[in-house]
Amino acid sequence: MNKTPYILVLAMLLLNVSACKLQTEKKHNAVPGVTAGELSTNLEKEQGLEMAKAESKYVKDALVVIDETRKSLTFLQDKKKKEALGALEKVIGKLELLLAIDPKIALIPVNSDATTENLIADIRSIEAMRHEAQSLINKGYFQAARNILNGMSSEIRVRTYNLPLETYPAAIKEAVKLITNDKFDDAKMLLQRTLTTLVIVEDVIPIPVINAQFMVARAKDIADGNTPDKLDESKKKEIFGLLAGARAELKLAEALGYGRENRDFGALDAHIKEIEGKIKDKIDTQQLFDALTKHLNVFRDDIVKNAKIKSESDNINQ
Repeated sequence: MNKTPYILVLAMLLLNVSACKLQTEKKHNAVPGVTAGELSTNLEKEQGLEMAKAESKYVKDALVVIDETRKSLTFLQDKKKKEALGALEKVIGKLELLLAIDPKIALIPVNSDATTENLIADIRSIEAMRHEAQSLINKGYFQAARNILNGMSSEIRVRTYNLPLETYPAAIKEAVKLITNDKFDDAKMLLQRTLTTLVIVEDVIPIPVINAQFMVARAKDIADGNTPDKLDESKKKEIFGLLAGARAELKLAEALGYGRENRDFGALDAHIKEIEGKIKDKIDTQQLFDALTKHLNVFRDDIVKNAKIKSESDNINQ
């Protein structure tokens, strides 16, 4: 493979993205009724809310399970059979209590973290990156294409580390049998393996969709606070600017591949156009804004659901 053309193309694309950064930030500032600072603050708020969703009322119980399992392992290292079994008895009791309270529970979050990747680019730059990545894939240069695709994300990623209740109880009961039969080394290996296995669930929330929701909410507040016949031109301009900003953010989300192209975004765009038309005709838009807000919420939830990633971690200390 001749690397030079690829490197040059990638460098040009990245430079193009960087050049768009200031332009895009100015575009946000130019939207009537919202600033780049407000969008940034809203992102921090949304990240906090998503982190809160990852918490569980059972997290303290899960941490007790982990702590007692560790204690049992320590006792085994000192060949204290009775104490090791006593610690695992507490583990089994806690697990049985949790399953009795909620038989359908499969994962209990014990920790979570979040990262934000906020891509600042315009549609033209993103389309160029998409076409280049597709060209590289067609030629079989999958790793080179991955380098481009990895940069095509603008999202909050929340990773939750979970105690797996589908497998943990069985492993603990097996460890009890091994300890009872004085197979301490086998029990230690099993407990160590059990302690170092967590199920990771990763949720992806697109930032352009979050921005669109914020702009629509701000436009709705202005419209709801004024009767259609008393909405002056400055307020109309502000609403139209916010709706245009929301449309631009949704187009950005579409270009980045969030949601289904045309179908999802076409319906949302039609919703926005209908509101714009009603405002021009001085017709009440409260129900239309409510419907658009609901549509955006469902759209966002569908993206999170379809993009959910589940894997295993080999580190209980995450």
